[in-house]
Amino acid sequence: MNAPEPHDSFFSDACEQQRPEPMPPCLRGSLLGINYGMPARLMAVGQEREAALALRRETPFGGILAALGDPGAQAGCPKGNDHPFIARMLKHLLDQYGDLLFRPLALPLSGKRAVVIGSGPAGLQAAWTLREQGCAVVVLEAASSAGVTLLRAPVQESSSAPAAPSPAVPADIVERTLTMLSRSGIEFRCASPVGQAELNRLRNSFDLVFCACGKGAVLPADAEGRVEGNLFAAGTCVKNQKGMGALQSMAAARKAALAAGAVLKESAAPSDRPQGTTEPFVEESMENASAQGLRSGEEAESALRREAQQCLSCLQTA
Repeated sequence: MNAPEPHDSFFSDACEQQRPEPMPPCLRGSLLGINYGMPARLMAVGQEREAALALRRETPFGGILAALGDPGAQAGCPKGNDHPFIARMLKHLLDQYGDLLFRPLALPLSGKRAVVIGSGPAGLQAAWTLREQGCAVVVLEAASSAGVTLLRAPVQESSSAPAAPSPAVPADIVERTLTMLSRSGIEFRCASPVGQAELNRLRNSFDLVFCACGKGAVLPADAEGRVEGNLFAAGTCVKNQKGMGALQSMAAARKAALAAGAVLKESAAPSDRPQGTTEPFVEESMENASAQGLRSGEEAESALRREAQQCLSCLQTA
């Protein structure tokens, strides 16, 4: 199989579709800042593959969002819950274009090294955001496998604030997301617990340490996620943020990782290391689908196209 597509190459076709767009209300409400306007426009005219590309350009976590939903974006829709188009679009694109939503990308390296502690929703989002900014990223996970906290709904603990509702993410989506992240250059090291002594060592070994280790830690991060020096944190490991749900944790991690990456970029030097030689994750071809499955897919596409067309008036006046 071929190596991951370079970021610009992978999106070259979709880029031709892009132009300055008004901010749709669903974007204003999305915790992760995802613009569903472009996928909606493309869905409305039957360009579903391009819609999947547009969603992949916004986030690598389309599969996770298909499981969790994006309640803030939905709440921002003027039609409200009577028009749950976003949730249906996410599920449809996952079912029909998973090869694109889970496609790995070859991203450049800046020469900076970051370590992320924890592979829950905050850890995965932080790892991707830092990787997008050119960092070589290592994720340390205490459990024997990564992403385990996404596989179950949050458990209420008497010592913490009420847990925000977050449905469990199906195991296959977690696995495919981890595969995509790995093949995009993020290294996962499981069965690697980090204590206070190891934390100090990591701060000396990496340009950036990002803690997203869950409720086991209590770190006094500021509004930008900075604890001190090169140590940043986000999610439920931060003091007074124990009740965060998965999307809230991801949003906090994205904000903190952007701030941390900006600090690193000020002194970043080009790296001589290769962009990556890992192989892309390829989904089963649609040619293998049954005739009945294709008919069901066509019916779903027609219904979604009609729903997407209802979004156009909103997008034109946003």
